[in-house]
Amino acid sequence: MIYQAVHGIALTTEQIRQLGDREWISRHARHVHKDKVNIVAEIDLTIDGNTQAVVIKHFGWRNTLSRLLSPLMRSRAKKSWDASHWLLTHGVGVPRPLAACTLRRWGFIVVNFLITEKIADYAAARKKLRQPETSIQERSAIIRHMAQMVRKIHQARLIHNDLTLGNFLVANAQPDNIVLIDLNRLKRKLHLSRRARMQDLARMNVCQCHLDAEHAACGWDLLLRAYDEIEVAANRKALRRAIQKRSRRKMVKGFLSGKKTV
Repeated sequence: MIYQAVHGIALTTEQIRQLGDREWISRHARHVHKDKVNIVAEIDLTIDGNTQAVVIKHFGWRNTLSRLLSPLMRSRAKKSWDASHWLLTHGVGVPRPLAACTLRRWGFIVVNFLITEKIADYAAARKKLRQPETSIQERSAIIRHMAQMVRKIHQARLIHNDLTLGNFLVANAQPDNIVLIDLNRLKRKLHLSRRARMQDLARMNVCQCHLDAEHAACGWDLLLRAYDEIEVAANRKALRRAIQKRSRRKMVKGFLSGKKTV
């Protein structure tokens, strides 16, 4: 027994079959952005008789347990669809969602993918902030705007859970025009503590100082002031702990992976 749910634009049976096959996506993609667990690719899709470039995110499985528990879960495509619409409604830039599709067999998710508009002439914030030609003014504008985006998300008691600089896309011609991607880990909390909010921010890595000492033009300081100018001191303390915790976790992970390769 197969249950199918499609939100957004009407997809033909053949389109659903093709887009549900990650090998077909790889063969026909204009460009594959990622292909590990999930595949993210730019493809041509015919919508209402017109062919246009779109981005598809075809969700895979990290482990068998997640697959087995899928009858109890919303699909990641539907979660991303819902999150995209909520964020757009509340003034947070994200790629416009076009369609979300979930296919289940006896309750188990066998296919789920999300289709969004293609974001043209944008670069990842990580690249923009590290380019020598990016001016101090542009760098500051990018950090401030990202902080304000995250503040809106946190004010709604939402946690993104993957706020890396690679998930913020900055318009090449307009540094304050930024969109946030990779929304399938977004979660709503009944209560969002300072600790949880700073742990979310700690992934952004806007400065290499790790908040160990104050210095001029600190990206973290700028981020915190734009995020909440009243609670800078308390947020700074919590953020520093979150950054240190992440650093220790990376060190342990690197050590363990090193031991395995010996």
